[in-house]
Amino acid sequence: MRVRKPYLSFLATVLFAATALAQQPQHLFFRVTLGPEITAPATGRLLVFLSPGTSAKEVDMNQFQPSEVYVAAKEVPYLEPGDAIDIDTDDLAFPAAFSSIKAGDYQAQAVLDVNHTYTYGGRSEGDLISDVVTLKSWTPGEGSEPSFVLSSKVPARPAPKLPLTPEVQKAAEEHTQPADFISPLLTNSPAAKPISAPGLSCRPHTLITLKADTQPSTGRMASAAISSLQKRRAR
Repeated sequence: MRVRKPYLSFLATVLFAATALAQQPQHLFFRVTLGPEITAPATGRLLVFLSPGTSAKEVDMNQFQPSEVYVAAKEVPYLEPGDAIDIDTDDLAFPAAFSSIKAGDYQAQAVLDVNHTYTYGGRSEGDLISDVVTLKSWTPGEGSEPSFVLSSKVPARPAPKLPLTPEVQKAAEEHTQPADFISPLLTNSPAAKPISAPGLSCRPHTLITLKADTQPSTGRMASAAISSLQKRRAR
């Protein structure tokens, strides 16, 4: 039977495309499930942190050595309890794609940044987190797909404790109150959703400080307010 040349050309093209596709590096995916402990649907920016080791209780960015911790990100528009989503850890990843990591012992943790505020102050109240998963003798792309379950929420941070006398502590409590407002600057970010900026309002002068960096900023604000009160009493 004669095979026409157009068919031979088409067959060669298909074989070439299949060979080229097989030679392309395969992306590495991790699976994250919203656990039954979370009773409401969730949305946010999904982050997966991975670092060398096997005994950490938490895997997070190291501000002093950021390249030691790998992180991958993916936007999650909607996730029901019990549903799972795959995150491409080679797509949006720092400092490099997860598939490029050398074989070894690793530990990983998934976090759903529900308010898109991790960039400003790390994990915050209400973020959903998984347990730390140990990847013993792990080689990227080999074995089963690593999986995580978002099963708990980040608790509220405790109020800063300052070495104050009862009198000064009482005065500070009487002249301060929480303040919370929608930040126009943060709301105009790519997150495209209202972002609140909690702080501390002090009387008699109304002063508000953002907690966009770390909790100690509130402590400094409280210290300044207390110092002002002490000066007023000394007059």
